[in-house]
Amino acid sequence: MARFGDASNGLIEVVWGTPISFPPLTGHQQLVTESGENQIMQESHLAGETMPDWTEYANLAFLGVLNLVLQDRPEDARQLYEDTIAQFDGAGFRDKAYQERYETYKLAMALYTGSAIGAPNANSGQMLALLLSMQRTDGGFITHYKDQETPEGDANTETTSWALLALKEAGCPD
Repeated sequence: MARFGDASNGLIEVVWGTPISFPPLTGHQQLVTESGENQIMQESHLAGETMPDWTEYANLAFLGVLNLVLQDRPEDARQLYEDTIAQFDGAGFRDKAYQERYETYKLAMALYTGSAIGAPNANSGQMLALLLSMQRTDGGFITHYKDQETPEGDANTETTSWALLALKEAGCPD
């Protein structure tokens, strides 16, 4: 992205260890580059309205946890993590974005964030089993699922990247 003059989006930087402004701003799509019929788009959170309900989205809350740690606010980070883990219903995160199917990358974010901050997660084994059940034979991770036996969608870079990051941080099972 730096090659195209756009190395940040206002959220993902926390994973790289850079604090960001919170609460997050609403996202908007911006064109990075195009060639023929192909376009590279990036969602940016660097401008726009503040999202007052960001804690109702598990993915944003997990990024908020990481951001609080970077701001040296471990107690606030732990509390937000516990509040967000409470959105796990045994099958996935039924947060504000939930629409009759779960998002695989939120399992990975939960595992990654908990491990990164050293927070206990009573459901980590169940989350790990669900995450691994979404891996395809080619290595990619399916984006959505109804339950452990019903994956939906395709594998994409975002979901697979989060899954690999979580498995690296939380430890791969034998």
